[in-house]
Amino acid sequence: MRAGSQGVPSETTFTSNQQQSTLFIIQTTTMSHLDPTTLKQVSYYARGLHAPLPTLEIIIYIITMTTAVIFICMAVLLASLENYEKLNPRDFYPGWSLLNTKKDISENEWNLWNKWFEKITPFLLGHILIGKLVEFKCFSMRKYFFAFYSLLCLTYLLGWKPLALLVLQCGFCYLASMTGSKVLIWIISISFLSMLNFDISVVFLQTTLFPWTPELDLHYYFLMIIMSLCNIRYTSFCLEYCDYVKWKKKHVHEDGENRRNGFDFCDLLCYTIYLPLCFSGPLINYDEFHQQISKPQQIWSKQRLKNHVTDFLRIGGWALCFHIILHYFYYNSLSYNLAIVESLSQWTLVGIGYCQGQFFMVKYLIIWGIASSIAKLDQFEPPKGPKCISYVYLYSEMWRHFDRGLYSFMKRYIYVPAGGSHNGIIKQLLASAVSFCYVFYWHGMREHLFIWTLLNFIVVGLESLSRKILYVPFLANIWVNDFSPCIVRRLHAILALPTLLASCVAIFYFMNGTTVGDIFLNRLILKAEIYTIVFMMVCLYASIQVGMEARRYEFFREKVNPKITLYESHSKELPSVKEKLSD
Repeated sequence: MRAGSQGVPSETTFTSNQQQSTLFIIQTTTMSHLDPTTLKQVSYYARGLHAPLPTLEIIIYIITMTTAVIFICMAVLLASLENYEKLNPRDFYPGWSLLNTKKDISENEWNLWNKWFEKITPFLLGHILIGKLVEFKCFSMRKYFFAFYSLLCLTYLLGWKPLALLVLQCGFCYLASMTGSKVLIWIISISFLSMLNFDISVVFLQTTLFPWTPELDLHYYFLMIIMSLCNIRYTSFCLEYCDYVKWKKKHVHEDGENRRNGFDFCDLLCYTIYLPLCFSGPLINYDEFHQQISKPQQIWSKQRLKNHVTDFLRIGGWALCFHIILHYFYYNSLSYNLAIVESLSQWTLVGIGYCQGQFFMVKYLIIWGIASSIAKLDQFEPPKGPKCISYVYLYSEMWRHFDRGLYSFMKRYIYVPAGGSHNGIIKQLLASAVSFCYVFYWHGMREHLFIWTLLNFIVVGLESLSRKILYVPFLANIWVNDFSPCIVRRLHAILALPTLLASCVAIFYFMNGTTVGDIFLNRLILKAEIYTIVFMMVCLYASIQVGMEARRYEFFREKVNPKITLYESHSKELPSVKEKLSD
């Protein structure tokens, strides 16, 4: 959720009297008379914008976190050098001569992406060049070009059989959407998704669609990615079409031609297989895609050109850093050798987990960044890339800010229809359970994915419950009257420790599978020495405080005058918590 400037009190409405300060997070639960806009912004503050701490304390947290990160990364670097001879030689490739070391290529997804990018680069360049020509000469024909050009490219890259299967799925779902039944759309969507989850159907697809293909793994891997992403896209399109069909039935005598223009089969193909986003994402819901493709032509200016060049240079810089790091940090190859994993120190294991999480983020920052930068040339506004996970301490925030497109899809079409967060905690947990069931099914239904999804659900559920429990009137009164805002922030950081630790365990399983995930869990938590756990908690606590400060900085930089202290409010502007609690 993006906070706006509307409804934020001006600097003159605040006072420096700390004794009269009122926590906005408490007012979220008590100030029911506020207008929706203000209440929404107050609710946003409640999800992580905390009071400022003394500068010296913040410096201590930053130094602690930085020292810990340097220490565990150095442990991974030393382990890479010491265990190189024991690692699988096939996991390495001669690196750049300038660096004089070998490169870790054991990260299969990244290697496949590099090979695939070499194949699709000429087609992406053609999309840019021909697309700009179509834009300048016949702007209204863009969607037809996007659909036709994408069809030709996919036919050449994957073959006519995979493309025919994909178009058939789109057509079948499109016909079903004319009934206006969302239940039918979900049944069809899940059925098509099932083709990717069961061994029988997988073998059938491989032997039928790619017979005698030299690069079977590469082609099939990207067909699976394309089909899973396209499944979400045509599901989004058809669910929106169902809403249109229902609207049309209620407004039989009204002219709905303007709405109908966005639901032709060509619109479905253009949206589903739009080439820059087809292979990787990020995902855009159809309602947003239609609004963006329907915008009038933008005028090219120096600033717009500068923004596009900056985007490509930024992504290129991240890609260069990623390639260099893989020459020295063999965190991925180390995690594949169970004997080595068992022998590594606990802090090296922590470092491997940290590196895997960070570079997983950077990997998708690059992959989504390339696609998004090309889509921006076509006047689209894809979701932003993943937020740095070092500053995310609530796992519900991780879901909001990592794969923002998938989160938006689940929220709009699954979470809210299943109950959402405004119908009581039971329905909220049920809606969350349904959403995570879909995440598990969409990602592939493997054992380690089940553990990862289950831990995700538990952590997000605990965070939701804590918000409900901590701010009931009785406890809210204690928070405000018995603790200063700084103490509240410190207590919130302590309360966030268990869920942050559980989310780290979930990432271990997601990145490494069940066997290695079990090793991480046993050695770092279940069978770890007490001093190791305490030291790890101290480092996590420091990272939470740095994350809180980063959120404050980000919010003030973008939206609010940094001189404003959000926790100091004038009694004439905002009723005291005592008064509201007594009501």
